[in-house]
Amino acid sequence: MSRAARQPSVSRAERDSRRRQQLIDTALELFTQRGYANTPIELLCSESGVTTRYFYQLFGSREALMRATYDQVLDTVIRRVTQAVASAPRLGVQALLELGLREFVDAYLRDTRLTELACVQAVGISPDMERHRRAAMHRFADLLDDQARGLHAAGLVQHAETGSTTLGLVGGIHEMITDWLYTDPRPPLEHLHQAVVRLFRIFVAGATAIGPGEA
Repeated sequence: MSRAARQPSVSRAERDSRRRQQLIDTALELFTQRGYANTPIELLCSESGVTTRYFYQLFGSREALMRATYDQVLDTVIRRVTQAVASAPRLGVQALLELGLREFVDAYLRDTRLTELACVQAVGISPDMERHRRAAMHRFADLLDDQARGLHAAGLVQHAETGSTTLGLVGGIHEMITDWLYTDPRPPLEHLHQAVVRLFRIFVAGATAIGPGEA
């Protein structure tokens, strides 16, 4: 039997998918080690084993690779939170939300490269990248909006606080996570858990006290 007959053929799409993932994995490593600005395309290619020809075919630019890497980080965080909440024992709505917030923190900090890339390296690259980041922050805010509606449906709050307010909460939590990452020495992770949950409780209590549509 010939060598060609023994080995299953690999389609071009499969090869491209493999090269794409190699570049994303390398970008996560190098962007968080060296910084985005200090990581040239040539180094990304040499470290990933992907030629510059395929780099430009797959991404076209270093910024496009950053966007893809950033999106994979966010997908990883959301998947981990969703899985943790889905497998949790039966809890009340607010307890389940607080569990989700703790898991959100852990999903980012289980691999601190995720925090470094999403909260530091991806910031301020270009107007297009900033619009991409804004869309991602709104994606997280939309998840909180859904949970706010759940609190309202369960009778735990008088109205569902959504929109710009939940976007502010998302931004605050990201800042708390980034601040923890850069504090030396880092405080115990449980302190961050408690602070994030407390911020959420303040958010719920404030929304209940102020009422809808008031500054």
